[in-house]
Amino acid sequence: MATNHAKETMVQMYDECCRVAQASGHPVSAEASVKALEMLTATGSSFTASMLRNMLDGQRTEHDHILSAMIRRGQSLNCLTPLLGVAHTNMVIQSARLAANA
Repeated sequence: MATNHAKETMVQMYDECCRVAQASGHPVSAEASVKALEMLTATGSSFTASMLRNMLDGQRTEHDHILSAMIRRGQSLNCLTPLLGVAHTNMVIQSARLAANA
C-alpha cells in the first residue's frame, strides 16, 4: 500500500478481525499475528488480496460473503468493525459501478 496511513489502517483492520475471532472463541496466536502483519504491511510487498485482484480486473468479488459475515458476527458479539464497514461499503460501490457498466 502506497499511502502514508496504509500501514496503520491495515493494522487496525487486522485488529478488528482478530477481536471478532477472539470473541468467537477462535483467538489468533501471537505468532500467527506477527507473521500475518509482516506480510500485510511489508513495504514493496508483491502480496495482493484476491478480492483486490478481482476488483481491479473488473470481476465479481466475495465481499458480501467475507466482509458482511465478519461485520455481522462482530455486531452479534458487540465488537466494533468500522474499518471493515468502510471496506465493505467501498466494495459495494465498486460492484454497483461494474454492474452499471456491464
